[in-house]
Amino acid sequence: MYTLQKVKNNRLYKREFEVMGEFLILLKVEAVVKNIGYNFHLFYRDGKKPPLDIAINPNNLTIEYISFFLQDEHIKIKQNSPDIKFYNDRLCLFSDDLSIDNNSLNFIKAFEISLVKNDLIAIENGYKGEIFAYQVFDSNYILMNKENNIIGFDFKNISTIEMENLKDTKVI
Repeated sequence: MYTLQKVKNNRLYKREFEVMGEFLILLKVEAVVKNIGYNFHLFYRDGKKPPLDIAINPNNLTIEYISFFLQDEHIKIKQNSPDIKFYNDRLCLFSDDLSIDNNSLNFIKAFEISLVKNDLIAIENGYKGEIFAYQVFDSNYILMNKENNIIGFDFKNISTIEMENLKDTKVI
């Protein structure tokens, strides 16, 4: 689906779990210094809530931010994580379908959200194939399959404050 290229990306990112109310929390990883102007967007919708939004900086094709609303879902507590191959490489994402005239792509996709130890993992519902994780920043990864389709994300090392925010919104 996407052309991937490993890049040296020294941008700094921050992760935030923003409580928006009972059963509603925004999970976000975003660049500290933001792109000025428009971004490309990959929207993964399930028809019930705002989508998983992956914004791509059109100037250098790196991820600008990842945002995902947990709404009316319960995170599943699991003992074992799926078999994920982690790469500390950062990526440029490119698709011939994105342009200044068509700056977003929409997909229908729902995700299962799991907490394994202190890692929050979102994987496409029913996905059973190989999983490859590429670093966005620090302990935040985008998950892809072998066809280079995005199938989720993995936010590792959830902090005590982030865990409290998840509990406060009653999604755990």
